Amino acid sequence: MTYFVKYIFFLIFISFTMVRASFPGFDAFTSSTRLSLAGAGLLQASAISSLINPSIYDKKIFSLSIIRYPASIISQSAGMVLPLRRGYWHFSINNISYGVFQGYNINAESTGTYDSNDTRLISSYSQSLTLVPVNIGLSVSYFNSNYERYNLNIFSFAFGGHINLEKYKALIGLSAHQIGLSFGNMGINMHPKLALSASKRLQYLPSSIYIDLINSRLKTEVFTGIITDINEKIKLFIGSSTMKGKHNLKDNLLKSLLGASGIGFSYIESSFSMHYGLFFYGTGSLNNGIELSINI
Repeated sequence: MTYFVKYIFFLIFISFTMVRASFPGFDAFTSSTRLSLAGAGLLQASAISSLINPSIYDKKIFSLSIIRYPASIISQSAGMVLPLRRGYWHFSINNISYGVFQGYNINAESTGTYDSNDTRLISSYSQSLTLVPVNIGLSVSYFNSNYERYNLNIFSFAFGGHINLEKYKALIGLSAHQIGLSFGNMGINMHPKLALSASKRLQYLPSSIYIDLINSRLKTEVFTGIITDINEKIKLFIGSSTMKGKHNLKDNLLKSLLGASGIGFSYIESSFSMHYGLFFYGTGSLNNGIELSINI
């Protein structure tokens, strides 16, 4: 048993004794492909997705993504995956800008402008076991949030594994996320997440399906998505989740159907791919993003 495998089992043990943490800022979309799947696809390899089973990295890739949220909030991400020893090393950086604001004191006097933003750095490593078709992975992240004079820092890790059922063209994975410690002058309420994930390449259709059950102490949500090969160069992404009920404001039928759903297209040319995706809210507003990837 390698030192890396022993370290994973050690983290599984201490994760039940450490301060447990989850933070809503971690749930923001950083990849437009995951945006199109409405949050599904923890077992879909991505260099910039912030919530992913860290054992899934398996090829060299460099990706960039920009996502525009309502109220002119912008998410920018970059990431890469490279081979390292017997496995793969991953690094990504994400910044979410909430804009520039005018500050005031308690006497309603202007104190000048300030900007608010979140920055997150993630480093991961995945490795396949030698005797069984199982991959394991570990991810460590540092999150920094600034809002005028308030500052929040979170150091956390995630770990997971998946088994490759090659005969059935399927993957089954289990991962734990957002376990760590926070510090700074902002108080937060955090809870860890446990994810059970599966993916399968369909036998009679040119499609792959993804199902993720994500549980925290506060709630359990199910995310589903499908990627279909339209032809050799174009893929269609569609996704939704049980969050659709919370997004349903019963305003009109179209908003009810589209709420908490995503759709997108990828164009692939040799080692280069470009993706454009949309995510719809029950209010009728949407996120849209573009992602560029190169197999290196």
